[in-house]
Amino acid sequence: MVLSPAIEILEACQIHPDVDSKIESTLQDSIALSYFDLQYLQFPPTERLLFYEVRPPVFADAILSNLKRSLSLTLGYFRPIAGKLVWPSDSNEPFIQIDEDDSIPLTIAESNVDLDFFCSDTPRRATAYRPLIPDLQSSDRESGLMALQITIFPNHGFCIGVTYHHVAHDGKGLSLFLKSWANICKNRCTDSLPPELTPVYDRALIDDQYNIKELLLNNVSAYKNTSLKLREIDYEGYYRGQFTLSSSAIDGLREFVTQRQGYPCKMSTFVLACAHLWVCLVKTHKLFDKRVYFVCAADLRSRLQFPVPATYFGNCVFPCIASAAGNDLMGEDGLILAMEAISEALKGLGVDPVPGDVKKLSLRPDLFQEMRVLSLAGSPQLRLYDTDFGWGRPRKVKVVSISRNGEISLAESHDGSRGMEIGLMMTEEKLGVFSSLFADGIK
Repeated sequence: MVLSPAIEILEACQIHPDVDSKIESTLQDSIALSYFDLQYLQFPPTERLLFYEVRPPVFADAILSNLKRSLSLTLGYFRPIAGKLVWPSDSNEPFIQIDEDDSIPLTIAESNVDLDFFCSDTPRRATAYRPLIPDLQSSDRESGLMALQITIFPNHGFCIGVTYHHVAHDGKGLSLFLKSWANICKNRCTDSLPPELTPVYDRALIDDQYNIKELLLNNVSAYKNTSLKLREIDYEGYYRGQFTLSSSAIDGLREFVTQRQGYPCKMSTFVLACAHLWVCLVKTHKLFDKRVYFVCAADLRSRLQFPVPATYFGNCVFPCIASAAGNDLMGEDGLILAMEAISEALKGLGVDPVPGDVKKLSLRPDLFQEMRVLSLAGSPQLRLYDTDFGWGRPRKVKVVSISRNGEISLAESHDGSRGMEIGLMMTEEKLGVFSSLFADGIK
């Protein structure tokens, strides 16, 4: 893909002066990080793409004007993401710094590649998506929290590329921001956001009676790595695959489990889908004689001993970890065993699951290096396909920043059915193996 350099523009989108100052007045000049935030201090940035198909006569000038003005208004309610993550040399911990002149870097670009190329489920080189993703600047002592890019596909549509630091908020927080931006853009509103889209920032809502934050900070100090320089994902030589698990395919998996067990399968669609993907990945990587792990992030907003609001804008997720023997998952009842392991891990969350499972906050890095940890990015519950800026639902939503071989992205189906969309990144050879296993498993 080539971007036309003549119209690739980097701007600083600042907070619009018309925004109600009520939310601004509740913010201090800094926000402390909770222990949920600190989980992601050393993570590479998260990158997402939302593709929209729009035909003339409504096009580039009107689209850009509306998106830029509404973004400026939205930042009045989401000021922290225009700030910076900082770790001064005289501070024992990093924090989010907020200044009056904060802004978000916004790149405006044009692509001469057809929109269909990116929206297709055909495997593409992972590097093909890089020009659509904005860079997030960082150094040892500070890092940006979000960067945006709007790429125009002449006479076809546009793409919104988002790069954000996971330390500032989780996937639900991103969904809240994007839907608030879309609401302001679509409805041309300036006065206020509805309650269900109004962010809450108070980190004091996250109770830390077990001093988990101190434990995590000690872990960072023990590794002697207090740099805020963001790690990059190497996409060279890898392909990105996109797969659809239809509602009928999920019904087929449920029927298979029912026949094997001899009684009806009552597992959720999410558990069935994850079990199928886990088995396919274990077989793809031939993890015969290893203990393997499946990790997904569970939203704890309503599960904590002192629940936090649904619109809490920060991290409030915790790793839910299932484990099994690779040999068992590769057997005839591998799907059932994977399903039971994931279901048991989810049940174990219960209420206020954090204190007894602090060790999960620091999984051994060597497990990832050996591909023994297979993790999930995103969730169908984020409902990003409901993000309508006034030109309809996204044609395609993609997570670009899935790591090589050991991570998959999961989203709801574009058509609103019970199906799911899956993304992953592998070598071309392994992607072919996974594709065959994925298809065979749902026949």
